[in-house]
Amino acid sequence: MKTRFFLFASLWIFSQWGVQAQNDRQKNVLLIIVDDLTTQPGVQPAVQTPQMDRLKQKGVHFTQAHAAVPLCNPSRTAFLTGLAPWQTQIFSNSQEFRKTKGYENAITLPQFFKNQGYISFASGKIYHRSLGERSDPLSWTQNATVVDVLYGSDENEAVPVAGTGGVVEAYEEQVPLAWGQLEKKTEEMDDWKNVTQAVQFLEKQTPGDSAFFLACGVVRPHLPHFYPSDFAGVYQDLQLPAYVAPGSDVPDILDCPHSGNSILDSMLALPEGQLQWKQAVQSYLRCMAFADHCVGALIDAFEGLPESVRQNTLVVLIGDHGYHLGQKSAWAKVSGAKAPMVWDQTTHTQMVIYDPKYPEAGGKAVAAPVSLMDLYPTILELCGTPASSYPDNDPFSPRKIWGESLAKAVASGTAETVPGYALSVMAGNVVSLRSPDWRYIYYPFLRKGELYYHGSGREGRTPDPEELHNLLHPDHANPFYMKIAQRMKGVANKLKKGKRPVF
Repeated sequence: MKTRFFLFASLWIFSQWGVQAQNDRQKNVLLIIVDDLTTQPGVQPAVQTPQMDRLKQKGVHFTQAHAAVPLCNPSRTAFLTGLAPWQTQIFSNSQEFRKTKGYENAITLPQFFKNQGYISFASGKIYHRSLGERSDPLSWTQNATVVDVLYGSDENEAVPVAGTGGVVEAYEEQVPLAWGQLEKKTEEMDDWKNVTQAVQFLEKQTPGDSAFFLACGVVRPHLPHFYPSDFAGVYQDLQLPAYVAPGSDVPDILDCPHSGNSILDSMLALPEGQLQWKQAVQSYLRCMAFADHCVGALIDAFEGLPESVRQNTLVVLIGDHGYHLGQKSAWAKVSGAKAPMVWDQTTHTQMVIYDPKYPEAGGKAVAAPVSLMDLYPTILELCGTPASSYPDNDPFSPRKIWGESLAKAVASGTAETVPGYALSVMAGNVVSLRSPDWRYIYYPFLRKGELYYHGSGREGRTPDPEELHNLLHPDHANPFYMKIAQRMKGVANKLKKGKRPVF
């Protein structure tokens, strides 16, 4: 009898150890990055992203996520290294953090997990380039990218440039005016080939496998806006964003610099310019629909994981920054230190975080402003390795990363623990600070600033979500707005010094 009891007890203890071992297993990470992903196209009818919405119903949607720099390379460098651009001085697409003095040995987010024994797997655009030295081989156990999709890759060659009769040859000069339908189906697109590699990786996962950090990058809707033929039927009827022309009675349009107006002006100068603009917006949205379809394939693969693996996998969806589609007479994003666009349309993008450990938070939205740089410490904490648990005697210790962990917000779906600000910058010390109620922008080279009200409308103020009314312009300015601007400028300066004021 004693022997039977001993055997039973031993088996029970062993089985419970197995359950505990599964529960204690390192958490997997699926990171999905979509390029140039706006949150506010400004068109009617409203844009549909059913696949991204699926993830929002599972996880927590951070509705005010903002890029550190509204440009691909510096934004990705910031959230993948945890190092702020005002530290690294990386503000352009040509710079490389591995070749930046003092930051050559930075520990990237995927590299951190690789060093913890994870399989670190990449497919698609994670850094500014997907293959070669600039894909950061130190970050990956395996890079399965099929095609390095830059400016849409070679699949765009010989596609007509709108209104010119020519074809795409020099991407950097011609892509803003290049859009339309490709004679390709979804499965022939380079993005889809890269997504397929990630899907196949997920399909091979079993409960006994090593923990993984899987990053998959989708380039669309990055320009040039060419979409597969099976998305030609969407967004046929479209009402364009409100166009505020230079020289209008909105002084902010003339008051501060931006480069995107020259692109939109070129577009409108084409034969049937308004039609060209509409077709360009349609093409962007069709690219977004294709990107949403790619995200859906990854979510399907996640949902197809064995239950124990799925329940132990963190899923994160982000854009790298936003995009102008004609709002404020602007198109695209920033272009150079003397022509920055750091308005809401360019800094604001998507962020959704789903941790199966917190099902009660599913479908909730956090409206407090957050930074994409908050991603690094958030993922570390949700995976059981909070940055605060590391020593600070190493310049690249997780304790040194700039962002603020949002783990408590992911667990609760509330904004109570969120700092409530997001700082975006450009070269030349241009700053753009978003708080719950305000956006403040300052251009040192002009000695001019902008202030916009994003609040709820209390005290009789009119919300300005499109940021058309600069409250620091002489037509609007008063001592109250000047006081808000000075406070916001002080907060931005403190943030750049690493101090964390709370509103």
